[in-house]
Amino acid sequence: MSAYPIGFWSAWTAIFDWTQTRTGLTSSRNAAMREALAGWLAERERDRGVLSAARSGEPRARSRDAQRFYEAYRAIGQGRDFVRIHRIREALGWPREDFDGLLDTLAAAYHIELHGGNPGSLSPEQLEGSYRDAHGRLYLTVSWRGE
Repeated sequence: MSAYPIGFWSAWTAIFDWTQTRTGLTSSRNAAMREALAGWLAERERDRGVLSAARSGEPRARSRDAQRFYEAYRAIGQGRDFVRIHRIREALGWPREDFDGLLDTLAAAYHIELHGGNPGSLSPEQLEGSYRDAHGRLYLTVSWRGE
């Protein structure tokens, strides 16, 4: 089974075929795949509500989920720069996949910074509510960049 969704493969096929039939140029599969992947990722980010490129202060254009995350961050943090991830997760009550996906998106857009720490100071429930990235690194706190 493929790691890419059907939408990606259909975009890749369309780009590959269009390049060869419309332009008369021979396209490499890698070039077509890069273009299809870039388009698919952009569409996925747009659907998930990636924040605007503005990096100072509160981003102007944001999805509802990112807005709710920011509001929870501010309320829980009460002006502190480092806020425990498990507290925000608990306050929002979102499914793990949605919460972690938004953290990935915000971090990739440089709107948040994730921080490690001493996991020995947390309970097992708090550790479970923290965040592990795709490489297994554990992050305990988050800070909003630009403020």
